[in-house]
Amino acid sequence: RGMRAQRLGNSQAGCGATGVSAIRAGPARFAVLGGGAAGLAAAWELAEQGHAVTIYERSGVFGGLASGFPLGDQSGVFLDKFYHHIFRSDTDIIALIHRMGLAHRLEWHADKSCIFAHGREWALQRPWDILRCRPIGSVADRLRFAYASYRLQSARDWRHLDSLTCGEFYKEAGAENGYRNFWSPLLAAKFGRQGQDAPAAFLWGRIVARRGSNSDPMGRLPIGYLRGGFQRLIDRVVDCLAGRANCELRNGETVQEVWLNDFSSVSVRTARGVFEYDWVISTIPLTILAGLVKGADPDLLNELRSVEYMAAVCLILRLNERLTDYYWTNVLDPELSMGVVIEHTNLVPIEDYGATHVVYVANYLPQGHPWLRAKLNDIFAIHSDSLSRMYNRWKPKSVVNMRLIRAGIATPIYRRGHGRLAARLAQCRPLGRIWLADMTQVYPEDRNMSHCIRLGARVARMAMAEAAARRS
Repeated sequence: RGMRAQRLGNSQAGCGATGVSAIRAGPARFAVLGGGAAGLAAAWELAEQGHAVTIYERSGVFGGLASGFPLGDQSGVFLDKFYHHIFRSDTDIIALIHRMGLAHRLEWHADKSCIFAHGREWALQRPWDILRCRPIGSVADRLRFAYASYRLQSARDWRHLDSLTCGEFYKEAGAENGYRNFWSPLLAAKFGRQGQDAPAAFLWGRIVARRGSNSDPMGRLPIGYLRGGFQRLIDRVVDCLAGRANCELRNGETVQEVWLNDFSSVSVRTARGVFEYDWVISTIPLTILAGLVKGADPDLLNELRSVEYMAAVCLILRLNERLTDYYWTNVLDPELSMGVVIEHTNLVPIEDYGATHVVYVANYLPQGHPWLRAKLNDIFAIHSDSLSRMYNRWKPKSVVNMRLIRAGIATPIYRRGHGRLAARLAQCRPLGRIWLADMTQVYPEDRNMSHCIRLGARVARMAMAEAAARRS
């Protein structure tokens, strides 16, 4: 990964060649399903090597969960649909930002995180803040919890943690109370009732990713943001791909069926007709792909259909007054309506957003939850009641603008033993000439933008290697 980051980082900024030695076996025809971070990364790798690439994105917007929308004042600033930031350890997206000539827009800020519990905010910016966080439990509970967390992040390998739930790990480490008071409500906010079955490897992946980021003298992690929004990066990549003669972008076009033609080629059907390709790289959720594929093993398709995902609902508020002094607030109180509150403009300059304070109020929700169909004003009323209980500064009249963003599939649900599924998908090849690059495969690391970019690029290289081997 470090070598790849160096290779991309040392390339010239813009849309030119990366300097990677091309596979000389001749171009193949690839279809990429999905134009999110993984799909764009896969298409980039393929197009760079001279292969013919067609990207299908049904939503009409490239970027997937990483996409944004314009602020609306012609400033060129975008608001992310779902809150995003990066860490120093996210080398793949950092390399891509440099590669696209946007390094001057990448800014680093000190972490300002907390939890809300017992009716107030508790800072969690530095390692020793855990010892001051009374919601975790008694002083002894906090010490045991800190020690267990240190043991977790010190593990060199995650595989033995995949067979333990988070609760089992902390119980074995003597920190059961700390887990019950801290991680249990956070995992419930992330995965609903299935949160109690989340593997300890999931937490390991989140903690280790942050461990790779050097802290400041105060022990706070640096948090990175692409000033003006990550949509700037997406737009730059899309523009570069659109400018290539060997790359076709079909935005707003829905794939209706994907046929395996005796494993010799793949046919993709849309409303425009049927199109044949040598290979397909799918970055769409496995459950959706399973409904599209024809001619594959039914047992395998049923396994893909069994993968579960959580949805997400995000209320974005622009306020004329500050709500909190923190950037990121995880909400542990189950009586409150949200899982997290992010005041984006406590991380980045408020001047970029028309001098308004941007606040995300977000939830992960199970499939079919009523909020996935509820009206904006109804969601706002529910959250407004909770915000009034959390913050003395909250005034509904301070809202300048609000917007509701929903995603029916936002994150996989990880259960104990998820590594076994990830291993079965490790070669990304259970469907013959259809390669898989789904966020379910980003494990045990957190499925963020950088890891999805890495996955898409890796799968593309694997597909090209096999294409070359078959043509040689």
